[in-house]
Amino acid sequence: MEEQTENKEMPVKSFVRVKAHSSDFEIEENTIKICNVSNSHSVFYFDKVFGPHSTTENIFAELEQAFELPLEHNITILAYGQTGSGKTYTMKGTEESPGLVLQILQKLLLKQQVQISFIEIYNEKILDLCDSAEKNLRECNGTVFLQDLTTKTIQDIEEFSRLNDVIVRNRKTAETNLNKCSSRSHLIVRIDVDGKVINLVDLAGSENNRKTGNQGSRMVESSNINKSLFVLNKVVNVIVNKESRIPYRDSKLTRLLQESIGGSGLCYIIATVIDQIDENGEALNTLSFASKSKKIVNHKSVRSHEKRMHSVFDRLHANKKIEDLKKTELDKSKRNEELVVNRHVRRLQVCKKSHEDEKDFIGVADNPKLEMQAESGVNKIINQNKIVPESESVQNKGIKTLETRKSRKSKKPIRFDSSSSFRGLISTQNIEMTPITKKKSTECFAAKAREFESVNDYKSALETYKTIFKFAPSEALADKIKALQKITKKAIQKFSSAKILGILNSGSFIDIKKLNGIGDKRAQMIVDFISGGNFFECLDDLKLLFNEKVVKNILECADVS
Repeated sequence: MEEQTENKEMPVKSFVRVKAHSSDFEIEENTIKICNVSNSHSVFYFDKVFGPHSTTENIFAELEQAFELPLEHNITILAYGQTGSGKTYTMKGTEESPGLVLQILQKLLLKQQVQISFIEIYNEKILDLCDSAEKNLRECNGTVFLQDLTTKTIQDIEEFSRLNDVIVRNRKTAETNLNKCSSRSHLIVRIDVDGKVINLVDLAGSENNRKTGNQGSRMVESSNINKSLFVLNKVVNVIVNKESRIPYRDSKLTRLLQESIGGSGLCYIIATVIDQIDENGEALNTLSFASKSKKIVNHKSVRSHEKRMHSVFDRLHANKKIEDLKKTELDKSKRNEELVVNRHVRRLQVCKKSHEDEKDFIGVADNPKLEMQAESGVNKIINQNKIVPESESVQNKGIKTLETRKSRKSKKPIRFDSSSSFRGLISTQNIEMTPITKKKSTECFAAKAREFESVNDYKSALETYKTIFKFAPSEALADKIKALQKITKKAIQKFSSAKILGILNSGSFIDIKKLNGIGDKRAQMIVDFISGGNFFECLDDLKLLFNEKVVKNILECADVS
């Protein structure tokens, strides 16, 4: 019976929850319309819009059907929005208005117990809030997991409440100008139900340091929060634009949740916004992110006789699987060694049938270890009656080959390198160029280099001279290479630090490309960063997008004199 596979499409669901503040939004059931300064309208489309008077219970009513047992898919709920817009209120809630985490658990615990873990992503480090230890991301068979993640079994809601009170106190929070209890990290509550995983994600909010008044460590936290949210936006853009490489690995957050966005699980994005248009456009950025996310379609391949997957939490504790993989590699290595020894045995058998003194031709006499293994292998195979006679043609071929070798003028025996007894039958020795070969190679490469110079292709000439220098070094050649390096080195145009900041924050692709070390790809990353409502307060903010080596290269054009 042939296996039938169905590719099931699961679009990302996008909800918006509006926190009352003013009346800049025109809210309808599935759209939000915004009137701009120029009296033009921007319309954003969603699966559902919850106005200022909606409750968390109203949101849960839209999600409840997905949590009917048994679960068919892994599920992620992602709360996204600016600082103070109500993400934590939606996910955690209060005693008077329980959040989505509590409501989902109440529904699940009516029928069975569950396993739960608490994860915090703080300054690009993944912390297990149950034991306050940093955890490492691992990948096995295409599944990303956290090694040694602590899980707790929950049987009723009271047990969860006691545990949650301790966990919440461990989460990093701080007071800013916009929020008395601002989350400084991303919180993920993971629930395991019979092998299916529910990720409930309360993201830290995007921040404008001028408005929040962040300084010192708060600035570092803010930079890492904005960086991970920038990568999340970038992942969404890449998937929507159907580009080839999705940058999940650029952030711990997207790496951990890559199955949810463009993967094979159900995903619900709940964007929280304040009903107010400010000069930084933070609400517009949130609405744009949620609206674009709605275009993503996850896919689940369902086989007709597919067995139920093992618990993801079993994979999270994958020490045993890793040990099995190591054992498999060890067994594979042993099998390869046995194959090589058996090859020696077969050659030894051919030699015994064709010559009395096989050692002169095979060379095992110079390798006692190989000789002992070969003789032992022959005896073992003979004793167990497992020798498979080779065909007459193969034997004749082996005899003919040996006779040909014997008839050569050189009577030296063919020998094996003792270090390669398990890697092959013939030794591999380093090849050294003879003086004649070296001279001819030098002349050939030098002629090519002069040809490149004649057409002013100094870069190719430089690479050719470097090749010559590897096998025929000389002082004259070293001087020639230095001279070409000076010619090929671009003159770096210097700018003041303020000028560079102005170029970066202008968002002009052409102007940004003029800076040292910035090509098309990096220029586009900066343009996307600026168009997302962000800006660079200082040149060190480039580290939000690039590593230190790239930033150092870019800052070579800064005039510090």
